[in-house]
Amino acid sequence: MSLVSHHYKIIAADSGQCLMLPSATGIVTAKRYAGATNEQWNIQVQGTADTGPYTIENLGYNDRPLATYSAPCNEGDYVVGKQADTQWKIVDNGNGTKSIYTLNYAWTVDGSKVTLYLRDSADSRQRFTFEQI
Repeated sequence: MSLVSHHYKIIAADSGQCLMLPSATGIVTAKRYAGATNEQWNIQVQGTADTGPYTIENLGYNDRPLATYSAPCNEGDYVVGKQADTQWKIVDNGNGTKSIYTLNYAWTVDGSKVTLYLRDSADSRQRFTFEQI
């Protein structure tokens, strides 16, 4: 399945949780899927469809989808929803999962929060699948 499309997707973690944005300026969190709008994501290509980079937007807010953002992109920083955005790379791990990262820091499910840690394809907390709705 292509990452880039006009269809929204669920981003599922290896733990079985899905990613959501609980508030308009909140931290991206991981929880069990419930079918809510703020659990739906759109992948916008900023480069080429095959290699990106990509902007990852959350559909949960009616006035404008919120892009995911992290600055200054240091280890332990949260991935949050804001009007600004970060251009993310999405790489295939070769096992049916993908990692989302920038500057060598990958999205990592840390309990219920999503934070940045050094990219490690062997770390199951950094593995995601994109499921079309």
